[in-house]
Amino acid sequence: MIDIRKRVKDLCKRQGISENELAKRIGRSQTTLCDTLKRGDPKISVVVDIADFFGMTLSEFMQDERHREPAFTFSLPDGTKVGLFPTVMYQ
Repeated sequence: MIDIRKRVKDLCKRQGISENELAKRIGRSQTTLCDTLKRGDPKISVVVDIADFFGMTLSEFMQDERHREPAFTFSLPDGTKVGLFPTVMYQ
């Protein structure tokens, strides 16, 4: 099961925004977002808004990235390892 709080924190960190900024950008109050992240049983409408903000489908947002295998792995010149993951697209 995905830890929604950790997922949001990771995505916010990648985007360089705070959770408070996320709340503003999705048109929700800080309290609503905070409650969503703390409860563990968030309203689906809030999760959909978060996924939309990050340019993801709900399915992509809910995937546990730790259990996905990269389709291809390579090393950058500085030695950092990078994995490329396939994205499933639905129409």
